[in-house]
Amino acid sequence: MKRPDTTCCSLALLAVLAVLLSLTDHPTFRTPAPVHAQTANTTLFLPLVVRPTQPATLSLQAAPRSILANNTSPSTLTARALDAAGLPTPNKEVRFMVDVGTFDNNRAIYSVRTDSNGIATAQLRAPFNSTTLVTATVQASLARFDQPVLAEQVEVVFVPVQVGDITVDLEITAAQLPANGSSTTAVSVSVRTDAGQPLPGVPVELTTTRGTFDAGTATTTIETDATGTARAMLRSALGQQQTSATVTARVDAGGQVTIAEDSVLFIVPATADTSALPPEIRSDVRDQAVILAQIQDSTGSPVPAYPVVVTTSLGRFANAAQVITVDSNAEGGILVPLYGVPQAGTARVFVQAGQATGNTQVTLAAGQCEDFEDNDTPVQANDQPSALCRGSFEDDVIINPEEGEDDYYSLVLEPGDALTVELREIPAGADYDIILYNTALEVVAFSNQNGQANERFTYTNAGTQPALFYVRVNMIGKSTMVENSYLLRVAREPLEAPGALANRLQSLPSSEHTTADPVLPAKP
Repeated sequence: MKRPDTTCCSLALLAVLAVLLSLTDHPTFRTPAPVHAQTANTTLFLPLVVRPTQPATLSLQAAPRSILANNTSPSTLTARALDAAGLPTPNKEVRFMVDVGTFDNNRAIYSVRTDSNGIATAQLRAPFNSTTLVTATVQASLARFDQPVLAEQVEVVFVPVQVGDITVDLEITAAQLPANGSSTTAVSVSVRTDAGQPLPGVPVELTTTRGTFDAGTATTTIETDATGTARAMLRSALGQQQTSATVTARVDAGGQVTIAEDSVLFIVPATADTSALPPEIRSDVRDQAVILAQIQDSTGSPVPAYPVVVTTSLGRFANAAQVITVDSNAEGGILVPLYGVPQAGTARVFVQAGQATGNTQVTLAAGQCEDFEDNDTPVQANDQPSALCRGSFEDDVIINPEEGEDDYYSLVLEPGDALTVELREIPAGADYDIILYNTALEVVAFSNQNGQANERFTYTNAGTQPALFYVRVNMIGKSTMVENSYLLRVAREPLEAPGALANRLQSLPSSEHTTADPVLPAKP
């Protein structure tokens, strides 16, 4: 006799079981577990996963928190139930209760189930009252299987229909603010009855003609707290013209609309007195002057936290650029370092704060090279950062007639860095050359024209690691008429960070160097 196929029936029973399990909150069914069924020939294993729906938290809000006691104007109560994972729990019964007033069913108790978002709402109305201010306490509760009841409460103020005169006082803490787009001041609005009783939960609509409130808008609505006070922060607007911001508070309490106003002055710079200390620096990336400017309004008062743009025609600022923007400090001042570059000239510095401007200048001049004896061999080389500087052979007491005299400088090039070395102002009757060696003392670049001709070479570190190099200034022919000095320009590209010290790598041990000078390239 043929055995009947029971697979379809088993699957149908499992589907019904899954539906039943999903409809219950009993903790026995909250742990996911595999469900299996035995058929004639096969055991079927079906994973059954039921998402937890037991509420873990309940929140309650009322909007607005102040309503007219006219049995008509409602406050909407919103309760939201979430599970332990923060997901909504639908179809849960929430019970609202109030000590004063009624819900949609004209009773002080109202039950409703949460929707798919875990939200249950109710409308609360206040009984007609024309004399006294009443605070109603609303509670929302949610029962759970075998666990404590969840409960939250909120207060709603019932404002008498005939509340009498309302006093609204608006105060802006600061009388003036810099028009910098960032400075703030507190705004407070006090709402009271004619008897001086504070009105909590009253919506206060604030608007401003300039600037913004906390949310970045020119209009905001804030309810008064238990002291009858609404608070906000007003942020100034960025501007170049001095203007006033008028803040208006509009209060509708008990059908009575009351307006209050106050204003704050947004001040802007009128002057920018500018100077530089010192007025002259070396044409060296390590040297600096400080640009000083005092930003003041039309009354001579400092303008703090105002954006100031500083530009220079020569030199660099801390951002390695010729333009920088800084904010004035609490005293309305700025201090901006201006760093040297390997170039001589006059740095013309301009300062602009709004429509106020100032200017000054700094002279960049060649300083002394790192030409300190003894520096006659590579192992004696001195670190030389990017600079326009002067060196001299007159301090060398030993001169080899065959090789002349030497000054050695060391420097480090990062991968991809370019180097330009120039030699100028070679005295009459002299012949100087410049040569670049790597750490193996191999010639990698040079310039060795005859006579007084200026010398110049460029080189790029094509390696993948920082590398140490030596610049040799060689006097092959000496002047007998004037001091044997020179003007040397060493310029990395990109330049070192402004103000940075020379970056010295560990050179080869002196035992690996000869004290004699390395080979010179042949003269043309």
